[in-house]
Amino acid sequence: MYKKDCELGNLVGCYSIAVLYENGDIVKQDLKKAFELYSKTCVEFPVACNNIGLMYKMAEA
Repeated sequence: MYKKDCELGNLVGCYSIAVLYENGDIVKQDLKKAFELYSKTCVEFPVACNNIGLMYKMAEA
């Protein structure tokens, strides 16, 4: 559902599937895909920008 919404340009769908990819919920964890989707939604959803920052921070640890 989220994937189709995202493909149709629905940023809520893109953000939602990014969370799934980041956490590995329902789908296989794919941090690269999560990052791409967060980047796509960052302008409309500031929390997505925050998630990108957290991903960078976790990569430094």
